[in-house]
Amino acid sequence: TAVRRALFVATLSLASVAVATPLWGQASLYGVLGVGLPGQAVGVRSRALGWGLAAFDAGSAVNPAAVGLLGRLSVAATATTSFRKFSAGETTAEGLRQTRFLYGMVGGRVARSPFSFAISFAPYLDRTSDIASTDTITLRGNSGSTRLRTIRRFSDSAFVSLRDSNQASFSGFGMSVGASLNLSRHASIAVSFRSDTRLDRSIDSVEVGSVDLPVTVVGGIALAPLRALRWSSTVTWRNWSDVEVEGTRSFDTWEVGAGLEIGGPDIGASRIPLRLGVRFAQLPFSPTDDQPTEWVASGGTAYPFARNRAVIEATVERVFRDGGGANERVWQLSFGLVLIP
Repeated sequence: TAVRRALFVATLSLASVAVATPLWGQASLYGVLGVGLPGQAVGVRSRALGWGLAAFDAGSAVNPAAVGLLGRLSVAATATTSFRKFSAGETTAEGLRQTRFLYGMVGGRVARSPFSFAISFAPYLDRTSDIASTDTITLRGNSGSTRLRTIRRFSDSAFVSLRDSNQASFSGFGMSVGASLNLSRHASIAVSFRSDTRLDRSIDSVEVGSVDLPVTVVGGIALAPLRALRWSSTVTWRNWSDVEVEGTRSFDTWEVGAGLEIGGPDIGASRIPLRLGVRFAQLPFSPTDDQPTEWVASGGTAYPFARNRAVIEATVERVFRDGGGANERVWQLSFGLVLIP
């Protein structure tokens, strides 16, 4: 355990050196563990509601049964900017920023039929990181790197910069089923089950290894006691403990989110909704026996225009991650655009 903690802190210490230099990827420090930080296949609306609506949201890729709620053809895209700082042991780093296109979806009702379809894009895992350091070396000596991309620049202009890169790819297969049921005009429940096989890793088309992936069980409840008021909650369980990665402790995870939505054009109550949410999640990987956790407070709204054929959505999230000998604080801004041609 002491060795794992030391390796974790050492890795983060290297990352903190890069703060003084340009960085391209400044993702979560918890993403360097195991196979990475689990992705978030949810739209901006569900983010604002603390994932509480995820099991019912046709704009998220959580429950395949929710696709049945899609009406006319719609296109949605989400971009997220994160501002983060972390602390690990005696190492701290601030001012880290990252902007990514995290989610996209196209879906709608099949013409003259009771069927709907959806195609979506979302990260399954996030293990993005760039580590930069400055050193003095003797040429013709031994040097090397296990990084997928290595760039070496010299302060002496007499030497030409060196660049080496390898193409890494990951693939896997999974299936999911889901169902939703309206108990009354004011209450609904939903469930879904997803089974993923293995994550295969290849470098320059040569397979170098694979790991098992978890099953996912999701359950949700939604209540609408008033026309202008909707409360929803989604619970998720994954058996990440079956994912074996050398040097990292793996845990099963629980995630619980709940959100409150007031108003909104889709329920005819008001043009601009108010969305509030809170979420708790356990993280799957740690360098110690201490399982990291995550708390998120969120809020957001939306603005429809073009006669409700387009919607701009916005969400702000405050994220607190702790455990494994480190902590992380993040402000996260998400913006989405939904178009109905």
